[in-house]
Amino acid sequence: LPIGPGSSACAISALKIDPVTSDVIVAGRANCSTARKAFVARIRSSDGDVVWGAPNVSGADTSDAVAIALTGTGHVIVAGGHAATGGPQRWFAARLSLADGGAAWTVSVADWTQYTATDVAIGPGGEVLLSGVCDANAFCVARLDGATGARDWIAQTGAPYAPTKRNYPNTILAT
Repeated sequence: LPIGPGSSACAISALKIDPVTSDVIVAGRANCSTARKAFVARIRSSDGDVVWGAPNVSGADTSDAVAIALTGTGHVIVAGGHAATGGPQRWFAARLSLADGGAAWTVSVADWTQYTATDVAIGPGGEVLLSGVCDANAFCVARLDGATGARDWIAQTGAPYAPTKRNYPNTILAT
């Protein structure tokens, strides 16, 4: 799957269907080397052609996109983990245009190290909700302003991972 100049999909981690056009929106990791980059792409449902590709949505030296959500306002929210060269991986989220893949914002969500956001959802007011593993495998959640990406709040539940306890609930449940 070609994502951009000199870039192709290595792994697809998330998939959504645009309810208006039935196009497929995918996210994952481009380039199977150490220079992996989080990507999002829109694939036309009628012929399988790539409509647009965003080959490095996190803007970091290395990153993975693991979850996507579609907003009701024509945007794609992508979440995962990213890191500068030699640095620890941190949560990130980005808002892209569903029409052309242009980035409205990309943010580092938290200072936790070695972890990644694992799910994303859109709240009733358009806010971005993230969940995942953080701080020695504890379960964490965050809420971002959907328009700007500014962090509204962040919380950790449970204690850091201990072999006798498992704090792995890292998916946002819909009601």
